[in-house]
Amino acid sequence: MRRIYFGKKSSFILNCNFGKNYNRFNIGLLNLFFLNILILLWQNFKSMLYHFERFMVRISLHFYLQRIGWEGLENIPKNKPILFTSTHSNSFLDGLIVASTLEQGVYCLGRGDAYRHPLANKILRHFKTLPVFRQTENDENSAIKNIETFKECQELFRKNEWVLIYPEGVCTHQTTVLPLKKGFVTLSQNAWAENIDLHIVPVSITYNNFTKWGKKCDVIFGKSIQSIDIQGDIIEKTQQLNEKVYAQLSDNFPSPLQYKGKNLLWGWFGQLMYYAGWVIHFPIYFLSQYLGKRFTKGTVFYDSVVVGLLSQLLWMYYLVMLGMGYFLFY
Repeated sequence: MRRIYFGKKSSFILNCNFGKNYNRFNIGLLNLFFLNILILLWQNFKSMLYHFERFMVRISLHFYLQRIGWEGLENIPKNKPILFTSTHSNSFLDGLIVASTLEQGVYCLGRGDAYRHPLANKILRHFKTLPVFRQTENDENSAIKNIETFKECQELFRKNEWVLIYPEGVCTHQTTVLPLKKGFVTLSQNAWAENIDLHIVPVSITYNNFTKWGKKCDVIFGKSIQSIDIQGDIIEKTQQLNEKVYAQLSDNFPSPLQYKGKNLLWGWFGQLMYYAGWVIHFPIYFLSQYLGKRFTKGTVFYDSVVVGLLSQLLWMYYLVMLGMGYFLFY
């Protein structure tokens, strides 16, 4: 015989069933919410990683460079595609300093042989670098590969992105500007041929030394050059553009270090961070120095490797120190 309950008991049974369904509904919504969060994080993972690494490089420069003086940031146009033509006396550190100085991300052109391994190619491109191959690298397809890179730059210019190139084409610890190659001219003329409002901004980077810690660095942004500033046929335009860029790079490339402009590293607070950094971070300082000297002996890559190591070791070092503090004081 089937029983039918009325009153409080039936109401209790109905409430229990409704409560179970309601809880399942809430759990389903919560799972959907976290799934959307995970998808959003995964879609923006590359961008988040790039900005995190950029932040760590900037912090590393605070501890590695005693001062960065800069001048001419007002010469950088807003919301325009820009080709920065920079001196190149200190390997990858030149690009790191320029990229950390500017608010907008910059795509840097680097030596093509570093991109030959597929994994290295993927990692370097993730950090907004593109390969340029020199004829001295004995690569039969270097010209074809450079055309592909220039096409990528052209697409970036259409999106008002910024690109950094080293027109000297070689990195040495020089104190004068070397003769300029034609790569930056080709990029400029290709963009202007498509009526892209490309601006060329020469960048002079000067160091007081190349072998010691506590460097002082000056970054000077020259006046932008536009297509209307270059007249004549293709040969005359090439010569004029080369001369204008070379003149600005030379004028803003003092030797020894002379410019004493505004300190990008937060003035006196930056100085305090620099000296405090020596005390607080001495374990990773010595490790970075040791590895840098071991792997870059006789090359121009010492500063670049040391700053790169610092940027990777800093967050690991902070995590270790936080863990030690937690176990000691809690």
